[in-house]
Formats: sequence, structure tokens, C-alpha cells
Amino acid sequence: MACCILIFLYIKSELSYDRYHKDADSIFRVAQIIQRESAETTTARVATPLIPAIRENFPEVKHAARFQLSVRDNLVERNQKMFYEDWVMIAENDIFSVFTIPFIKGNPVTALNRPGTVVISERIATKYFEDEDPIGETLKIWGNPFEVTGVVSNCPENTHLKYDFIVSLNGFEKIWNLNNWGWTGFYAYVKLKPNINADLFEGKIRHVADLYIKERLEKWGATFSFYLQPISSIHLFSNLNEEIVSPGNLTYIYTFSVIGFLILLISCINFTNLTTARSANRTKEVGIRKVVGAHRLQLARQFLWETMLTALVSLLGALMLVSLSLPFFNNLTDKHFDIGDLMHPYIVLTLIGLALLVGLAAGSYPAFLLSLLRPARILKGSLGPDSRGTLLRKVLVVGQFSITITLVIATLIVYRQISFMKNMHLGFDKEQKLIIPGNYRNNYEYVKAEFTKHPSITGATVCWNVPGRMANTIEAHLEGEEKDKAQTMSFYYFDHDFIPEYNIEIAAGRPFQWDIRSDIEDTFIINEAAARAFGFSSLEEAIGKKMYEGGSGNVGTIIGVTKDFHFKGLQTKIEPLVMQFHPGYFSNLSLTVKTENLEETLSFVKKKWHELHLGKLFSYFFLDENFNRQYGLEEKLGRLFTAFTSLAIFISCLGLVGLSSFTTEQRTKEIGIRKVLGASVPNILNLLSKEFTKWVIFSNIIAWPVAYFVMDRWLQNFAYRTSIRIEIFILSGLLTFVLALTTVSYQSIKAAIANPIETLRFE
Repeated sequence: MACCILIFLYIKSELSYDRYHKDADSIFRVAQIIQRESAETTTARVATPLIPAIRENFPEVKHAARFQLSVRDNLVERNQKMFYEDWVMIAENDIFSVFTIPFIKGNPVTALNRPGTVVISERIATKYFEDEDPIGETLKIWGNPFEVTGVVSNCPENTHLKYDFIVSLNGFEKIWNLNNWGWTGFYAYVKLKPNINADLFEGKIRHVADLYIKERLEKWGATFSFYLQPISSIHLFSNLNEEIVSPGNLTYIYTFSVIGFLILLISCINFTNLTTARSANRTKEVGIRKVVGAHRLQLARQFLWETMLTALVSLLGALMLVSLSLPFFNNLTDKHFDIGDLMHPYIVLTLIGLALLVGLAAGSYPAFLLSLLRPARILKGSLGPDSRGTLLRKVLVVGQFSITITLVIATLIVYRQISFMKNMHLGFDKEQKLIIPGNYRNNYEYVKAEFTKHPSITGATVCWNVPGRMANTIEAHLEGEEKDKAQTMSFYYFDHDFIPEYNIEIAAGRPFQWDIRSDIEDTFIINEAAARAFGFSSLEEAIGKKMYEGGSGNVGTIIGVTKDFHFKGLQTKIEPLVMQFHPGYFSNLSLTVKTENLEETLSFVKKKWHELHLGKLFSYFFLDENFNRQYGLEEKLGRLFTAFTSLAIFISCLGLVGLSSFTTEQRTKEIGIRKVLGASVPNILNLLSKEFTKWVIFSNIIAWPVAYFVMDRWLQNFAYRTSIRIEIFILSGLLTFVLALTTVSYQSIKAAIANPIETLRFE
């Protein structure tokens, strides 16, 4: 029950995402489909002018807001305090009308009306201002001053909208072209007026871009379509390009629901098995009660109430276990549950109902079995101690171990897939890469030379983004072929040392070269996926072609094609990638370091970084650790599978302990006689253990095909996946066999070495 309650907390949290907003059923995110003859792209970010266009043309909308997010590495300063912060949102003031963002201080109606203003979370207010009132004070973000005009509650855990800073969009029109329909730069949300049909409204806005740029779209050979996503469905049902956070997985919700049910089922099987096995202890009670007038239903009702009372007492014990295990469970799930999350009337009633249902399910067969016994046979003693329920016990034990073996196989395959993703060669070297954010736009060759003077630093390169972190997505097309070849592609910016330093293989053409000055900003390298997307018949055909980059308007020459490498996690296929030698974007230094004397190397790096004045705040991360964070959801699944599978094994073994104890007790006289007639201890052990061995073998026969089918379906979620090997099934079978044999061996050995004189005298 404790296990089921913990799983319930997890599922309840996953299903509650973004439902806390006022009028949540009326709030929708607008997503965009960009359709061309050669490709289709669906993105969570939309054309930048969309929200003003919706406000202007559709009175069905009560409120609408657009915002951008700077997810990480935002330098924030106040006096002597400097930190790199995550989740800086750049938004219009209408965001407070669309979403429920409670204000602690400040006025939500005017908080972001002026340029240069910012609203901060309660956590940030405490971090930078401690006990001071932050309203009217200044924070520097990205080196620019912003006046604090509001403090809001920390964003809840169960939301896909993350924010610690909400900066006013006013004033950014001087930097950005907010009327550019070709720039999918903003997230867009609308709150509809009451009684507005969302499906009809979606049909109206589907081709709203045609009102403004129809001729340009025809020229581009493109179609812009917009559609609505209910805000409460985004976490589990949306997996678009440019998602704000990695979405959840509905499959895992179903998986954990099934695991919770199976663990409870194993426990019910244990109860039923042990109750039917011990039924002989109550046969005389049943016989006497029937003789004095008790009816069958009265007896069944009595036994059911006893079982349900046991289940209710177990529920109290389960709540105590949940309270004790919550810190461990929170660490497993990366969430913050509290026992108070269960203290709601409807949850309490649900748990009581669950306990009664469990009691009814576990106790119904024993109750009706005992109530069926005939009093004449019972009192005459002609009813054998185990004449009823033997077949049922065998079936239930086989079912119980089939479930356990399936969970063991699933756990092993999950960890095999995680190991496969972490250890598969990605097409580049990610080990021993130390990444240091900073300003490397000027004198980057001198900077690299200074760092590589240290003997433990064997290489250096500068870049804007590294594999595993979000890439810039920009439209790209070949010169003169925009109608057929326009594509949205990921862009990486780095210098001439990046490709050799990361050991990325060139499939055609050449890499960037420092001594060819035209390579800087005027050339591109693409990957094989981009070459296929452009429609080249061979990789060599791409070399020398002119390409148009839509972000800056640059036209450059393709000088090389790299082999495909995984710049994103293995959950997705390798996408088209364009690489450019562009110093204006250099904001990361990548050092290849030896692992020996790492502390001394890091100390040198920090000292040198400050000497060269490369930024205000030193920070770093290792590329392999950062890249593997993309597999956090799978690792969480693996941890939970391990915990729940261990619990299932433990419960199954508890059942075996009880059954083996009962079986041994029932055969005490037989064992004594066999020993008198010359049976050895190994003979007795074999006699008592072979029945349990047969049960485990049958369980494997049932579990293996079921586990294969389920896990093969799960692996289909990954573009690159491990194989399901026979060794996993053999290992799980051996593991459960050894556990079962170990569990029953204590009682078997105890019975086998007992003195037969004492045994027979007792009998």
C-alpha cells in the first residue's frame, strides 16, 4: 500500500501540470507548423508578430501574451553578488493576465509597462536582497540595469513555465525586429473568453499569417499554420521543437500505474495463499458455527470484515512508511512531495476505499472457501488439512513470480538502454572537455595559447554552443533555390580548432582553416543530414554551393560536409546542422584536460581566466556530464524501476517464506519417517525444494514473452536503441531462481536436520 501511495503521489503530480492557473481550461499555447515542399517543421515557438495579429483580428481572445526565454548562463549582479542564473523570461505585461502568477509585492497591472523593469521571484528576492525591500532597487542582468517593480511567488514545480526573472519586453524593439514573420522567436499563449469554442477559434487563426505576408509565403514556397494546445496537456502530450522544458512521458504514467497495481496484486496473492494454506486452523470453528445455525453468507461476511479491518490497519502503517520514505522517494523522482499532499478529503476517502477494496479482493476467495465447508465432514475429521486451495496456491505463486521476473527483466533493459546511450560513440569526443562561459569574441587565439601553456591542457577551442545544449535554429536555403530547398536547421558557431579538437570526421571537402581569411563568417560546413535535406545526390556535390543564412542574411559557400554526429540526445534522430566560423558568437571556451591533478588544473584555469579578464564570474562544467543530463527522465525511470522491482522481489520472497514454512510444517511427520528409513539431508532438501523450483520455471516461461513484448515497445521510443539479448532473460531467471531457493532453504534445512525422534514424538 505504501508503494501504491508513493506512485499515486508521482502520477498525481504529473497529471496536475499547469492546472493551477485560473480558467486553465481557457488557456492555450499557439504552436506553428511550417510546411514546405521538402519538409515540415512543427515548433512550440511561433512567428514573432503573431500575438499582436491575434489581438487585432480576433475579439474571441480575452488576453494574449508572448515571451522569450533565456534558459541559462544569464549573469545577474547586485553590489558584490554575482551569479549565473537560469530562466530569464522577456515578456509583455499581459503575461500576468493570462497566467496565475501571484504577486507578493508590486502591481501586476503596471509591473512591466516601462522599459528596463523586471519582476523577480521570491527566491531571487531573498538571494539578492535578503531582508531589504527590493521594489525600486536595481539588478544588473546581462550587464544592463533593470528596476525591480514586483516580487512574485516562486513558480510551482508542476508547470512547464519556468521563471525567476520576468523582464519587460518594452524597449527590445530597438534591438529586435518584432514584426518579422520569418522569425519564430516567441512563445505565444491566449486566454479565450467564456463560452468560446476552441476548435472553431483554432480554425480561424490557422492561416492568420496570410493576412499579412501571403505573397511572401508564396514566394518562399511555404505555408504557415497555427494550432492550439491546451495548457494542461503540454507536459504529457507535446514534444515539439523548442519546448521550454523536456516534456513528461505518458507511457511512464501508464507504466508506474501498472507497477503499483502489480505490487499490490502480489501482496494480495500472498494474503490469499497464506490464508488458504492456513484455512485448516479455522475449519473446526466453521463447523461448530454452522452447527449452531450460522449461515454461509454470515461466515463469509465475518471473514471479509476481518480482512478489510486488516487492510485498514495496514493503511495506517502504509502512511507511516510513506512519511518515513518520502525523503528517499523525493531524491529518486527529483520532486518535493510532503505527507500533507495526501491530507485532502477526497484523497483520504480514496485511500480508505482502496484499503477496503484490497481487503475485499484479498479475502474474498478464502472467505467463500471456508464458508463452503460441510460441518459433518469437518467434525468427523475427514477433511484433509490442505484439500482445498492447493491448485489455486500454485497458480497464484506462478503468477506472482511471473510479475516479479517481468519487472526484473524490464529493469535490466532500462539500465542497458541508459548505458547504451551514455557509452555509444556519438561521432565526436565528449570526454575530458572542460567548458568555461565567458567573452571570447576578441583575441581568442591569444586566449587559447595562454591556457594551453599548462601541461595538463592538451587542446583548446572557442564556440557558442556545445553538443547537448540548445542550438540556434535558423532558416537556410541554397542560393536561387529557396522555393524548393528552404529548411529550418540548427546552427553551431565555432572556430577552426573545434572540428579537430572534437575529432569530428570530415566526409567531404575540408574543415575551417585559420590561414584562409575568407573562412571567417563567409563559409559553412554542413552535416550529412543537412546535405540530404538539401537534396544533394552526393556529399561532394555540396562543396562550393552558395547557401543563404536567414538569421543574418549572409550568403556563404559550403566548404565541407561532416559525418553525422549526435549533437542532441539519442532519443531523436540526427537533424540537419550548419556550422560557421563566426567570432561574434564565441561565448564558450572548451579545453581538453587530462584527468590527473585535476584540482591543480582547475585552479590554474580559474586564475588564468581572471588574469585575462574574460568575464566577471567564473564557472565551468564538463561536457560529458552535461550531455548525459538529457537522459534524466530515463535515469529517473531506472531508479524507480529498481526500487519498485526490489520491493516486488521482497514481497514475493515474504510469500515464499510463509508458504515454505507451512509446507514444511504439514510434512513434518513424512520427513521424520523418511529420515528413519535412511533419507539423507540432501534428499530431504530436494524433496522440499523441487516444487518451488517448478513454480519458478513455469513463471519464467510466462514472463519472458510478456517482458519481451512490453520492453520492445518501450525501446521504440528511442531513435537509437540497444538490442534485447537472451542473456538478460537468463540472468533474470537465474536471479529469481536463486532468490526463491535461498528463501525456502532455511525452512527446508531446518526440517532436514531435525532429529526424527523429536519430530515423530511431537507428531
